[in-house]
Amino acid sequence: MISIADMLPGGSDFSVVAKGLRAVVVGDAISVWNHKLISAPEFNWQRNFDSLDFDLSPEMAPVTIALEQAVRIRGRVIDPDGNPVAGATAAPP
Repeated sequence: MISIADMLPGGSDFSVVAKGLRAVVVGDAISVWNHKLISAPEFNWQRNFDSLDFDLSPEMAPVTIALEQAVRIRGRVIDPDGNPVAGATAAPP
């Protein structure tokens, strides 16, 4: 359990870094994508690559951040002729 005291009220972003894990908020994050939400059930894909954002206030309840096992997807991007595309980035839908 981590407690961060004396934060200023208002919007704040946090990042959780843990080798082999990723953070999923179960609580009052501002952005909907920071909640545990499977937006495309057919792919079982949870978006969680942004920082976690909260609207802090003195009266707010504690926030729980769950950590889940991360996965790494590797591959290469090729053009229609089968040639590698240098510097390309691919992302799940």
